[in-house]
Amino acid sequence: MREEEGSCEESAACSASSIGFRQQPLTTLKKDCPTRWNCLLFMLENAVKNQELVERCLSRLRQFNKMLSDEDWQNIENLVEFLEIFRSATEVLSGATYPTISLILLFRVEIAAVLTESPNDCQVVKLMKQRMRQSLNYRQPFTELHVLAAMLDPSQRNLNAVQEYLFERGMTAVDLLSGAAEQFRSKLKTHLFRQAYNTA
Repeated sequence: MREEEGSCEESAACSASSIGFRQQPLTTLKKDCPTRWNCLLFMLENAVKNQELVERCLSRLRQFNKMLSDEDWQNIENLVEFLEIFRSATEVLSGATYPTISLILLFRVEIAAVLTESPNDCQVVKLMKQRMRQSLNYRQPFTELHVLAAMLDPSQRNLNAVQEYLFERGMTAVDLLSGAAEQFRSKLKTHLFRQAYNTA
């Protein structure tokens, strides 16, 4: 195994030099890690960037059974393009220096749109989209809190999803905000009463 790894590294270095990458540091292929966001995307992106080196390395090691076909590489590129929206969503929604709850509805809408099948989708992407559509409401539920947060954000209040939410329930923005404010006041009174009772 060590001999194969050494041969692979040597082959990669030789290949990089022969195709004009002499001045650029070699990168290693990434592995998927289920507990890290976007790890699958990083792995596939890295594989595409190093496609020629990977093929040269496998050819030098005579591992022809492990070489991918042109269709396989096209499928990987298709997957990379599809997964890009999830990288954007996780990076933006993971921000710690700005509020993010008002952006959840925006990304929910964008993800739902991306999950619509396209004639250019490969079979792998089509299958992923089908399964993700089925679990979208479970994994990213559409709640009143998200609508309220979007309405209070000037950059998000005019989202079609907000207007559709209000129309489906026969409500106006004022109705929804007033109801939410009343619920908050009621909960605050209850909390203050309990706090006063416990300290008496």
